[in-house]
Amino acid sequence: MKYQMLVARGKSLAHFMAKHKNLAFLMIAIIAFYVPCMSRAEILQIEKNGAEEESLMIRKSMVKISPVTKVDLYREFQSEISRLRLTRREFDICSNLLDETSCWTMYGDIISKDRPLLPGTLLQLSHDPIYIVLTYKIISKNIIGQRKIGESALVVCLNPKVPEGYFSLINKFKPILQRVPNTTDPTNAVEALKAQACKAFANFNQPKLEKI
Repeated sequence: MKYQMLVARGKSLAHFMAKHKNLAFLMIAIIAFYVPCMSRAEILQIEKNGAEEESLMIRKSMVKISPVTKVDLYREFQSEISRLRLTRREFDICSNLLDETSCWTMYGDIISKDRPLLPGTLLQLSHDPIYIVLTYKIISKNIIGQRKIGESALVVCLNPKVPEGYFSLINKFKPILQRVPNTTDPTNAVEALKAQACKAFANFNQPKLEKI
């Protein structure tokens, strides 16, 4: 019975293909074109420890791209300043009501921080976004072809046209440099893949224009 059903389905498919030859050829052409393009353009891959059988990869479909502009940074900076001022006022009120030791326990970590500074010329920069954050998952393939999807991670891709001094100042109130790919060790496959991801997915040629 099952054999007869399979034969019947095969005949129906053959009849459909014969009746719609142009459509069938179009479908085959699309599949033939799409598959190799997907493997080339949508996947980054790097060998692990020089072994062709072991590799790490990132699929573009699993990458979230988040540009950070100078306006975004300015707003975050203003928000941080407002938070510090509010905390300082709360500390002063607390000091009038309780002993200073208790108030330092509650607010000391925040009010003892240095006030964050941003370059005064940040908003005048013609380069935007300042950096791009990529959130992704690395897929690892072992020597027997098994694949495993890792946990979410992120990498910060710096705009190469922005002077380095800006990043050092930004890093003081928003630690981004520790998330930049570390290319000092050429044998580190994960860091090498991060650097490739920045080159492939971080587009600094299409700025997101904003006004304050």
